[in-house]
Order: sequence, then C-alpha cells, then structure tokens
Amino acid sequence: MSYLLVLLLGDIQKLETLADLFLEEPDELLYYLENALSSGLSYPKALAEATMIYLKSSEYAKILDEPNNVLGIEYIKQIKRQNFEVTAITIQRNGEGHSSQNLSSFASGSRIREAILNGENYSNSVPEYVYDLIRENISNVNITSLKPFEQILFYKIRDMDISTLKNISDVTEGLENRIKKASYISSTLEELIANIKSKRFTESKIRRILVSILLNITKKDMQIAKSTIPYIRVLGFNHKGKELISTIARANPNIDIIISVASFEKNNLNNSNFNVRNNKDILATDIFVLASDPILPAKLDYTMKVYDDDNYM
Repeated sequence: MSYLLVLLLGDIQKLETLADLFLEEPDELLYYLENALSSGLSYPKALAEATMIYLKSSEYAKILDEPNNVLGIEYIKQIKRQNFEVTAITIQRNGEGHSSQNLSSFASGSRIREAILNGENYSNSVPEYVYDLIRENISNVNITSLKPFEQILFYKIRDMDISTLKNISDVTEGLENRIKKASYISSTLEELIANIKSKRFTESKIRRILVSILLNITKKDMQIAKSTIPYIRVLGFNHKGKELISTIARANPNIDIIISVASFEKNNLNNSNFNVRNNKDILATDIFVLASDPILPAKLDYTMKVYDDDNYM
C-alpha cells in the first residue's frame, strides 16, 4: 500500500533534486560547504551557498531559505533512505510565512505560539475546538517556552564537566567550552543563548542543544534512535484516524504503534534500544510538567488517556 505526504510550498521536482543531492553528498558540494562554514556562515546559510555554487543556480538557495522547504526535503530524504511507499506532493501555502509576525487567519505556528506566550488574542488563527482545548490547558502548563526551565538548565550546565557536555547531541566544534563559559557569565536564559550564539551557531541550534541538555540526550542516544525501527506514539485520533492506524499496522508489522505506554513497555522489557528512546520520551513529559502551577505528578504517560474524538479511551 502506498501513502501520500503533503508538503507546503516548493516545487516537488526541485525538492526531490535537493533531497537526492544531500543524500549523495558529493565531495565537491562538501568542499564548498566547508569553505562557506570556514568563512563564518551559519550551517543553513553555508549549505544554501554551497548548493547554489554546486548547482550553478541561485534558485536553489532561495528554496533553502524557506523553513517549510527544508523540512520537506528532510521528509523526502527519509522516504528515499527508508524506501517507504510514500509519494510526496506540494501545495501552495496560503497566508503568512513561517517568520511572519502577522496574527491572521493563516498565521504561522511560531506566531501563534508567541501569541499564547504573550497573552494575545489568537482565536481567529486556529479552529474553534483547538482554541478551546488550549484554553482548557493553558492555565496548568506553559506549553511553548524554555523559560520555566531556566534555573534547571543553569544548574545542569554548571554541574556538567566538559567531557559530559561534549557528548550531548549536536554539541560540535568545541561548542561545549562556549556553553560552559556562557553559563558562568549569564544570569538569564536569554543571556545564556546570546552568549553562546555566533554566526556559526544559530539560535535554533542552541535551543535544540539546551533541550538535549535538559533531557540528557547524548550523541549515542541519537545513533541508537537513528539505527532502530521507529515507533509511532498515538496521542489522539478520530473515527478516520482509527481506520488509518489499523491500516498502517497491517501494512507495517515491524513498526510498533503505541496507544498504551504501560502495556507496550511491559511487552518490551528486554528491548534495550526501545527503552533508551522510550525513557527519554517519558522523561520529557516528567520534566515538562515541572512548568505547571502547581507542579503535576510524574509518569503521566502511564495514566493520561489517549484522546478519542469526543471521548477518552
């Protein structure tokens, strides 16, 4: 059975071309990339410049300037790498772009999250039922910011030795020293990020690393995650979703579909690779609830029910 993946923006043929190029990683492209990085460009800008030079077209650099296109290319790469029976297509995105600050009926996800944080009215930017769900839960949990974990992050970074920090996922090129130093001279999360950030290391990369520090996600953890068969964690579904889950399960017997964490974990006690990933999944929730007021209990993954349309199962 084949599936359809719908991506926003982009010419699908050009996205396919870039996906093939980045999977192949020809020496000439890597040479241009290294030169661009050495000049002080961030990785995204360096990749765009190297691609433009290699393909002799500025059009591809413009494609890589759109976050949705970059994400789409990564999806296509995985489809090709894993030989999934999935066909990718693109549709035109309506309304605001990813970085737009306009809060319209087609506002970007980033802008909506910012509105939630700032207490702005975003009711016209999401479906009514989504707005109601967010309103029901927003009083308990800060859902969009690292700020509530500021003190925990400072503690963890200052407590970590350099070798431990170096083994955290995405920490490369001596960045562990920069992070350690920044933790000593900074007193807020914003200062910490600003003191780590450079032309080479973007704020997005720094934030990913901070999340990895918070969850202690190491390079080895990421290698295990990439080398094993992924699992699907079901958070909610409607009637059609139930049918789709059954169809996916029949067509992909080697992919585990988790609805009950407790039941699934019980059947996988001896699967060390699964436990590495699952434990991080559980830990993420346990740390996440520390941002609630009052703090919610741990292990909610074992007790919270999957959302089933208008009912809970």
